[in-house]
Amino acid sequence: MKPSASVFLQVQANVEKALTLFGQLLTKKHFLLTFIRTLEAQRSFSMRDRGNVASLIMTALQGEMEYATGVLKQLLSDLIDRNLESKNHPKLLLRRTESVAEKMLTNWFTFLLYKFLKVSPTTRRSNNVLVTSLSL
Repeated sequence: MKPSASVFLQVQANVEKALTLFGQLLTKKHFLLTFIRTLEAQRSFSMRDRGNVASLIMTALQGEMEYATGVLKQLLSDLIDRNLESKNHPKLLLRRTESVAEKMLTNWFTFLLYKFLKVSPTTRRSNNVLVTSLSL
């Protein structure tokens, strides 16, 4: 039995409303920090999941980079505090990219450097050969 067109439209409207409301929640710093911390606390939250969540959050916040930067600063501060408490060596902090914050940092750099790399030709020497490239 096929669902009717009206049921499909109702479901589509509900999904769009839910996504709009979730998008509004993402702009609330307390919610976003709690959301990320809750996900990271789950044992079943894999590395792939961390990367996907970080990418999706940064994509959603791409138009609000100042806000994204503030959230990222808080997450990185928490990560540094946890690292110091566990007495891990500071040199290992950003090496393994095991947290959502570290993966968000990678995306943050990508977003901020994209325009620079696209507009500015980079010139460098590689094996004594002058290489000029327009990245992306």
